[in-house]
This record gives sequence, C-alpha cells and structure tokens, in this order.
Amino acid sequence: MLHFKKVQCVEVIVRGEVTVEEGAHVGYCPDHCEHRKPVILEDGAYIHTGAILYPGCQVGRNSHIYHNTVLLPETIIGAHCKIGCSVVSQGWCTVEDWVTIASHCNLAPGLVIEKGAFLSIGIHMGNALHPGGRLHPEDIRQEVLAPRIRRGARLGGGVTLNPGVIIGCEALIGSGATVVKDVPDFAVVVGNPARVIAEVPERDRIDWSKIL
Repeated sequence: MLHFKKVQCVEVIVRGEVTVEEGAHVGYCPDHCEHRKPVILEDGAYIHTGAILYPGCQVGRNSHIYHNTVLLPETIIGAHCKIGCSVVSQGWCTVEDWVTIASHCNLAPGLVIEKGAFLSIGIHMGNALHPGGRLHPEDIRQEVLAPRIRRGARLGGGVTLNPGVIIGCEALIGSGATVVKDVPDFAVVVGNPARVIAEVPERDRIDWSKIL
C-alpha cells in the first residue's frame, strides 16, 4: 500500500528581496530531523526549482542555489556564491563569500570552503577517518575530520579529497587528482596520489583588493 505524507517545514526568515522558484522546498523538515532552526535567506538570494534546504541553512546575499541541490542541516552559504545543480551538502558545512561550486559535487559534513574558492564538476570528499556503516562500532564511525579548502583554491573536475586534508590558499588541483595529504599555498598538484609539480604563477593569482 502506498502512503503519501505531507512533510512539515520550519520557519523561513527572509531579509530583503528573495526568489524561490516553484518546486523548491525551503525549510524541509521530515519527522526524523532533530533540527528545528529556521532557514535564513538574505537579500538577492535565488533558490531554483528542485532545490531542498533543511533547517538551519543560510543563503547569503545574491547567492544562487541551482536545480536539485540538497543542503542538509546547518549548511551556511555566504554572499555572491553559485552552487550548481545536484550538489549535496551533507550538513554543517560553511561556504564563504564568492565561492563557485559546479554541479554534482559532494560536500563532506563539517567542510569549510573559504572565500573565492572554485570547485569544478564532480568533486568528492569524505570526513570519516575509519569509514563504516551502521553495523560497524559507533566509536570508530565517529572519528571524523573534514577537509578544508583555503581561500582562492581551485579544484579541477573529478578531484577526490581524503578526510582532513587542507588545500592551501590559491592552490590548483588538477582534474582527477586524489589528494591524500595537505597541499601548500599556491601549489599546483596532479595525480593519484596527488603530488606537487609547480607553483601558481603571479599573473594567475587573485587580486583580492578588487573583491567587494
């Protein structure tokens, strides 16, 4: 027998002119969700059809959340961000201002992405130091450490980040790389496992004085 159930919503706080397209679900709160904080949408935020925002999420000024993207509880999106289609934030993520995340990226719980970073399509990452399902010992499963992507870093398509790695400021990660250890500031890394092959040239670095 098929059962249809209406899903409740939490409060949505709107600060300014905000657009939520038909078919988006802002404040999605199923029965099993323990979080009841309101969703906050700042001026100029735009939530596209199919997007789902769970309790405690925030979307900053002039940021777009595109089609079929899911932001689980306590995902904080800064100002002037673009979060592409079918991105999944596993919750408790912080994305600072001027970040671009292309489609089909998976954001590990606890991830921090600093200002001006760019993530290309299909990036995957984890935070479990000892991965395991519900049948594995709970104390092992709770040993977690999320990656951190420092300001202005750029990640090519299909990159994989191991738990706890730090991507340095304005580092460039080549497509398909598997990052298993911290990457220095301004380093260019490629391969599996990723290795440093060069340094980002001065002409290719961000002029932060131009960022509003």
